[in-house]
Amino acid sequence: MKRVDLVRDFERSYLGNDFDLVFREVKNPPEKDLDYLVRWVLKKSEDYSSYCGFQFHCSSDRYRSASDIWRHVRGFLPSATLADVMASMYKQRELLGGQYCCDVERRVFKLRDGNSISLYGDDDKDEFGLYLEEWEEINSDMGETEFDCDDFREGMVEELRGNGDDENDESDYD
Repeated sequence: MKRVDLVRDFERSYLGNDFDLVFREVKNPPEKDLDYLVRWVLKKSEDYSSYCGFQFHCSSDRYRSASDIWRHVRGFLPSATLADVMASMYKQRELLGGQYCCDVERRVFKLRDGNSISLYGDDDKDEFGLYLEEWEEINSDMGETEFDCDDFREGMVEELRGNGDDENDESDYD
């Protein structure tokens, strides 16, 4: 299995479950551009906690992983993939500070916003076994990553109900 397949597997595991994160107290962002949304989520994370449904997920002013940021972004831009968010974050890396967090075993980020934090550990592998520089071309490395989230969820529901086609149980991205 290629390392970038771990990104796809992680993403698909969430798509079947509606685990989007929200800031309860925050209204919709003024823009729905991916790069803007990534920065917006990180900025709002400074002041607001994240919730998954009614369950608390993460307190304010904490570093956030790419998957956390993606789960927030999806609430406003459902077509965004985890790889899209990772590529956006790489493109904006000069605006970010962060490191690999051993507690959650993920690369985590904050906005620099004049803070003295830096982006450490970019020469270390992340939770997907990737170096930060590999995030730049993550979409091209993954090949065809575009898929319809609604169709995927509908297929997951059918599979959970026992209506899935067991004959085609092979991975479509080996």
